[in-house]
Amino acid sequence: MEISTSIIFASQRIPDAENQIPTFGCNRGGIILRPGVTRVLCGAPGDCGGTCHTFCDAPSDGPRSSQRDQFPGDDCRFNGQPATGLHAWRTTNIGPFLRRVAEFQRSAKRSFYNEIVVDPKSWRSRPERAVEAIFVDGTPNDFEDAPEVNEDAAILHKQFLAEFGLSAELNPLLVLDRSNWDSPFRAISSEAERR
Repeated sequence: MEISTSIIFASQRIPDAENQIPTFGCNRGGIILRPGVTRVLCGAPGDCGGTCHTFCDAPSDGPRSSQRDQFPGDDCRFNGQPATGLHAWRTTNIGPFLRRVAEFQRSAKRSFYNEIVVDPKSWRSRPERAVEAIFVDGTPNDFEDAPEVNEDAAILHKQFLAEFGLSAELNPLLVLDRSNWDSPFRAISSEAERR
């Protein structure tokens, strides 16, 4: 079974709008996988159920169809014909398709998360190599100035470091601020900050 992840892609930011970084299901926290260790299997413009569906043709540099104006905006084609239903991007095409989807999101003023499916073998067999950091969602809300850090994630982080003999400097506990497109992650530097 594959693992679903997402790429935080700065081009998804909608100018003059207060859109937050789109995420799926990480309101309590998550992990950041180390590039070069984790093998990406495919990408998709949105929720694909953690599965690599039929692959799109390679994106062309030629004129795009009117489909670019329709959700999800990636102009995916199968054998030259517009795609319908769930589809996937080959790893070599993730960049061009992400740029197309971001262009659609900006024009439609609608931001949504992408889904990147990764092979779980590296992180299941050697999590100490595959996991670069653990994060908690620290996005400010209307109820308080500084959101409380999820204590479960802080405990998990301590256990992860102890289990594999790692340091917090190389495998930090981070806070994700989905409202901060310029610097979405920051390290939690002290115990006081975890409360």
